[in-house]
Amino acid sequence: MKGVPHYTKGGKLYKGKTHKHPSIGLMSGDKHTASSVKLYHKDEISKLKNMPKKVSEKLKKACWKNYEPVGTKIKGGKRVPNCVPKVKKKK
Repeated sequence: MKGVPHYTKGGKLYKGKTHKHPSIGLMSGDKHTASSVKLYHKDEISKLKNMPKKVSEKLKKACWKNYEPVGTKIKGGKRVPNCVPKVKKKK
């Protein structure tokens, strides 16, 4: 959305170009690359920071190898982790 500020997971305001990834959501950069980062709205950042450690650890363990949880989704009437492939970072 234009005009709505976006933030990185750490809460830092992001002012660059963005693109929408089909399974992850709003990402930094013009196109999807290994350095693209998921972006959030301000209210989503506070939810991430308030998530108990046990819950976040449980979400990580729920995903297959080489997959990471990016929030949750509703599947079959239940809230489950949204596991997406890990993006490899180039050095």
